[in-house]
Amino acid sequence: MKKFVQILIVLFIVFGFVDIVYATGGQLRKDSIIECNGVLYGQHSDDNHWHVAKEEDGSFYADGESLGTENPCNNWVVGKKEVKFLTCVDGDTAKFDIDGERYTARFLAIDTPETVHPNKGEEPWGKEASNLTCSLLTNAKKVELELDADSDKFDKYDRILVFVWADGVLVQDELIKKGFAEVAYLYGDYRHTPLLQDHEAVAKANKVGMWSEELSLLEQKKMPKEEVAENQNVEIGLGSYLLIITLLHLIGIFTPLGNKTELKKVLKAKRGRTQKMVIYVLKIYPVLVSDPLIVLNQLRKMIRVSQK
Repeated sequence: MKKFVQILIVLFIVFGFVDIVYATGGQLRKDSIIECNGVLYGQHSDDNHWHVAKEEDGSFYADGESLGTENPCNNWVVGKKEVKFLTCVDGDTAKFDIDGERYTARFLAIDTPETVHPNKGEEPWGKEASNLTCSLLTNAKKVELELDADSDKFDKYDRILVFVWADGVLVQDELIKKGFAEVAYLYGDYRHTPLLQDHEAVAKANKVGMWSEELSLLEQKKMPKEEVAENQNVEIGLGSYLLIITLLHLIGIFTPLGNKTELKKVLKAKRGRTQKMVIYVLKIYPVLVSDPLIVLNQLRKMIRVSQK
């Protein structure tokens, strides 16, 4: 009796496992295959549950778990759907009318600089990104939103997560190619990620848009604030360098800077930040025209001293 019970348990486990595998990846009936919004769906031979279908050598197989018994073409769960564009919010957010209901949509797989953030305000390249998005959607005769099978449908702010199409053009891709957005927030294996990553690499190589800056916006966000400030403040261009040389030469001619003895008398009663700055000016003055690298290093020291 005990052995018989053990056999029953083994059979239950085996058939249960087979049923799970069959439900998530088994063959689908050809006569059940339907297509809507560019996606194929089908059913197994012994139930009414729908699955996303993938075709292999003329046969169709379930791609993922069951979508339930309701016809997926009557319930938008994946793929494209034509919608009505309502208004822009910023480069990666807009509002749409979907089946008579108003939704805020967050564009999948990208991030654009802010323009309307309550704390950050307007960031570099944010306006350009927003203008491009608004132009593409406003002028489009056909606007479609695409749900990705590997993404949640909504984020924590209750925004629908979608790829956005304007007259057959992927809006995310246009933003990436012009350097107005970065590939970001990849929480799944999204359908169009490889395309976006390829075009982002091209934009970076060509220094387009935000990539023409020394540091991109998201790279700055990932760095400590002190390091960001140093990179932004210390990098001095050739024009600034020549201006500094000219000004210091004029100061050396018309002020006590050319005479250290007289300068010390002037600074004798004045201590603190001004004195420290002038001392460093004296250090770099003799090498202004001889070694630019030394000058830049001294200027870095000046900035650090002035911030203490």
